[in-house]
Amino acid sequence: LYTTAGQDTTYLAFLDAQGYSQTCGIVAPPLDDGALVYQGDGTVAFQIQGSDGAPIDYQVSFSADGTDANFVIVSDDGAS
Repeated sequence: LYTTAGQDTTYLAFLDAQGYSQTCGIVAPPLDDGALVYQGDGTVAFQIQGSDGAPIDYQVSFSADGTDANFVIVSDDGAS
């Protein structure tokens, strides 16, 4: 879970055993205390900052099928 200076995008990178990564981005800044929690089976949970400043819970699941990367995003603000 990371962001870059001057951007309001939270990036999430999933790494495999060989160090290759697949990344998705969510257009919102992360919360300073929105700790990343691995929930197992390629799923993580964390919080971002909503447009009103309130925390939004996000859950992102990653899976791969050959060369296709799949992300499923579920949030308490209705994104999926």
